[in-house]
Amino acid sequence: MPMQLQEQVVRKAEELGRLISQTPEMSYLKAARSDAESDADLSRAIRELSRLEAETLKAAQQGEEPTSAVRDEYARLRDDIQTKTRFQALVAAESNYHKMMERVSKAIEEGISKARSSGIIIPS
Repeated sequence: MPMQLQEQVVRKAEELGRLISQTPEMSYLKAARSDAESDADLSRAIRELSRLEAETLKAAQQGEEPTSAVRDEYARLRDDIQTKTRFQALVAAESNYHKMMERVSKAIEEGISKARSSGIIIPS
């Protein structure tokens, strides 16, 4: 790919990034992340859950099963986190953002496919 074309592709990608940053999905995601991070109980529970996940992974790598106490605490924390409104809002915002990004990716793939079938892309 000639350098000018590469630069044009990068400029278009930057423009796309700027447009994506202005979408409602991105705004909702930023707000949901901020809300979740400002919730001390939620943040503490997520950190503890991450610690238990790391402990469980380490045990599995050593061929050991996590203790029933670890499994029970993990389940309790997971259930507690999932009932928190701010966590639910974050999950919904992430889902909507990912759906939008899937549409963007599909549109890019369709553009590439159309270009191939029209003969616009010159094989290197």
